[in-house]
Amino acid sequence: MALSVVMTSGNDEKIKKAVEEGAFMEVNYRDTNWPDKLKNSLRRREIDLILGSNGGPGFVHLTKLIRPGGRIIFFGATRGNPSEINLRQIFWKQIIPQRTTMGTAKDFSEMIHYLKYNRSERRLIRPII
Repeated sequence: MALSVVMTSGNDEKIKKAVEEGAFMEVNYRDTNWPDKLKNSLRRREIDLILGSNGGPGFVHLTKLIRPGGRIIFFGATRGNPSEINLRQIFWKQIIPQRTTMGTAKDFSEMIHYLKYNRSERRLIRPII
């Protein structure tokens, strides 16, 4: 199954980079009509998985955009707590909300150690910063 990536960001440079790296489409969430633009652009395609770090007032739109049975994984709230959450939409669509963190200080230290001492494998890891 082919994977299509949709990029949302409030930064046009990040969006441009995502498209260069192969994103299927992009949406700037600072545009007040971003949920409609995204839904119209998908043309009946469904979103299986959403990774989000924003939270805030846009979070409620994620539950509208995800397919029934889809997963929303959130790992931050850079735009604050959601102003509303439609619990009925979550349970009627059987959405699977999940959460994660970016890791601990120890995790970060081990990652740096790995990159420093595994130079031959480093070329396989291409982080986009």
